[in-house]
Amino acid sequence: EHAMRADVQAHLARLLAHPRADVRAAAARVILAVGAGGLLPRLTSALQTEVSRDTFAELTRAVAILGGPALDESLVASWARLGPDAAPAAIAFARVRGPAALGALDAVRSLPP
Repeated sequence: EHAMRADVQAHLARLLAHPRADVRAAAARVILAVGAGGLLPRLTSALQTEVSRDTFAELTRAVAILGGPALDESLVASWARLGPDAAPAAIAFARVRGPAALGALDAVRSLPP
């Protein structure tokens, strides 16, 4: 109940832009844990600029779960920006989607070094 308050969600959204990668990753985990689907646009926006491979993986996991398969194509496309550093994100995605992720994982193999 507390996590669904507008002020709490606004604070979580601000934390997605925090200077420290570990704070951004923790914010993504909390958003996922409380099921704050209303922050999905903020999560997907954060994916477009994230540079930390571990935080990118946390964001990927949150978007994959909260956004469902409808966002899979855009998630996979976002991996290209990080190149090989997207591997943890691909693993997080595979853990969420299971065997359905196999086709998407081909995208990781084709990333330039």
